[in-house]
Amino acid sequence: MLYKKELQEYPLLPFPKVKRGKECYGSTHMYAVAVAEVTLPRCGVVFIADVYKWEKKEPVLRFVSDKKNYLVAKHPIKEWHTRNVRDLITCSSVSENKAAVDLAKRFLEYSWSYPTVMRCIEDYIENYNRRKRWAAADAKEALMKKHWAMYPDLPADLGQYCDNNVFDTYYLFFSKIQPHGKRDGRCSCCGKKFRVPKEAKHNTKTVCPKCGAAATYKATWIRAELKEKAKICIAANVDQQLLLRWVDVERSYAYPAYEKKYSFGTYAYNLYLKGEKIYLYKLRCGFYSYGYYWWRGKLGDQCTDEAYIYANNLREVFGESYYNVDLQRGLSGKHKSIEFSALLNNLKQEPVAEYLFKMGLPRLASELHKFRYVPDDTNFVDLFGVGKEYIPMFREMNVALREVQIIKAAKCWVSKEMLMRWRALKLEGWLDSDVKGILNRVSFVRFLNYVEKQKNIIGQTGNNCVQLWKDYLHMCLGLRVDLSDKSVQTPKNIKTAHDELMAEYEVIRAQERAKEDMERAQRLQKNYAAAIHEIYSYRTMEGYAKDGLQIVLPSEVADLVREGASLGHCVGRAGYAEKTIRGESCIVFIRESADPDKPFYTMEYDLHDRRIRQLYGKGNKAATPAVRQFAEAYIKQIKVRKVQEEKTA
Repeated sequence: MLYKKELQEYPLLPFPKVKRGKECYGSTHMYAVAVAEVTLPRCGVVFIADVYKWEKKEPVLRFVSDKKNYLVAKHPIKEWHTRNVRDLITCSSVSENKAAVDLAKRFLEYSWSYPTVMRCIEDYIENYNRRKRWAAADAKEALMKKHWAMYPDLPADLGQYCDNNVFDTYYLFFSKIQPHGKRDGRCSCCGKKFRVPKEAKHNTKTVCPKCGAAATYKATWIRAELKEKAKICIAANVDQQLLLRWVDVERSYAYPAYEKKYSFGTYAYNLYLKGEKIYLYKLRCGFYSYGYYWWRGKLGDQCTDEAYIYANNLREVFGESYYNVDLQRGLSGKHKSIEFSALLNNLKQEPVAEYLFKMGLPRLASELHKFRYVPDDTNFVDLFGVGKEYIPMFREMNVALREVQIIKAAKCWVSKEMLMRWRALKLEGWLDSDVKGILNRVSFVRFLNYVEKQKNIIGQTGNNCVQLWKDYLHMCLGLRVDLSDKSVQTPKNIKTAHDELMAEYEVIRAQERAKEDMERAQRLQKNYAAAIHEIYSYRTMEGYAKDGLQIVLPSEVADLVREGASLGHCVGRAGYAEKTIRGESCIVFIRESADPDKPFYTMEYDLHDRRIRQLYGKGNKAATPAVRQFAEAYIKQIKVRKVQEEKTA
């Protein structure tokens, strides 16, 4: 083990007896290195390398190693660290002798050809850090496997649980007409067999005559594979430690037998271990490579994926009461997927979560953290902004927070059937603000009717229909179209109306932009004229001429534009007029006296300290010595004029 205080107190090694060498490109070495193998009372046998500067023979760096560890410090030694020496000095510019190289090679176990002392040290540090990274990776993987080994096997009834509580799609498989003149059928819900009417058609809706489940006819002679996917969260308690597991569930029916098959794949783990340590492992897709890899989050991270909850063992895991609620009772039966980690945290931290959970609203209880602040004494009406009359429907439908917000925006009674129609549209959450804006103009029923109708007319998703409608209404408002007429609010074909209005909107907006640009140009010219009137009165010299050159002052913004276009530089379009208006700099033109109207060079100079900022000719060509001398003489005269004015004042 290396003891820093003992290493710091050990005296410097004497400056080495070595000739000053040269680097490969001819410059002389900047440093020299002295090495020694010493035995210290506490550290034991160590290798020390002291690096000096050649000029004043001042110590620069000390490297120490006992073969197992190393330390590096800059002189004077105030702090030890484990940086690489190449970050502190130029390792290729160090003089050394053969004895030093042999000692470094032997002690640091360098085996490659053509070694130097610094190369031995660099190689040792790289190997040390590599071994350290490998050891850390091995320890991390071992800990991960140890954590995974804590989890029990998946529940034996997981497939049956998913049938009853997760999936709600069923199929009625039927065969071709058999020799006895009838079709054989089998229900995927109850598994019972029965006769199917001859008029049964593939992909039509029906009801199982045995169990009454709503199902879809599927012909068994059509080659296909039916797949349904979901996520389910399974909890376990091991040694009073909570373990959560997220599993991808796939239920499939494949040709020709169309027997039900389940596949389960774990993709995330949350471990709440003793000592309040929380670990997260999650399966991720490689960004730059194919395949998946296991990623471990920072200590305290949690998986917050929405998933169905396996409720059959919740009393075994959490007991009869978890923060005054019975989780198994509250989460049994069919529910929408929820954020289970968020639900547990909310029940622990927010008293209102307990109130909502006991009302039979576990999904809303799991989303309580999305509010900025929830008073402990708040009630249902104050929290969500809707009446208590909705509680039975919210409980039955297990509504989400975004659905509550849409119901609030509807400003009318939203029935169960209306909410089911809303869900059938499958609108993404990022459209909610647009939907709320539309609901300020139309009723919720009209919104549903119109979007459902437009889906059939234009053959697009509900998301696209809402976006087209929102853009259409936005353009109507921009064009001041009267929206009081229902036929204008809800055109027969939203895509056609949107595209036609878009063409008119672009024409009008182009005219408005042209008008705005003209007004902006007029304001700019007015401000520029006022600015140059003040600047030219005391910070320039109009008509200054010398050696065949003269100064021409621009009188309007258009002069700058013409100058930039003629010379091919940016004086007309990079905000130079605004800089003049702000009093930061001034633009003047340098012309040949023989042809004062022809652009030649453009100069920008600072109005505060009277110095040249830029001086360029055509194509940003640098000024010739004659032009540069003329410009500097002009600036000098301006400075003299300023001094004379100050004396006069």
